[in-house]
Amino acid sequence: MIAKIVYTKGSPHEREAGKLAESLARLRIDSKLVEADSPEGSSICQLYDLVARPAVVLTRDDGTLVERWQGGWPLASEISYLAHS
Repeated sequence: MIAKIVYTKGSPHEREAGKLAESLARLRIDSKLVEADSPEGSSICQLYDLVARPAVVLTRDDGTLVERWQGGWPLASEISYLAHS
């Protein structure tokens, strides 16, 4: 599984996104930081219907959606529970 962490560059959420990625790494969860306004970020937002930032999308390796959070940060433990169940 991979957690895609979508943030807006230059916002207060940018630093928090990095902290979440570090927490997930300690829990052995792959994550990827994605700037919302980048081509990849726009594609992810459209594909997973993300309308608020920050957002986190947890997917299986094939891209199948497991869970998404918008407008706030989920706890790393919550992501870990879903990723390891």
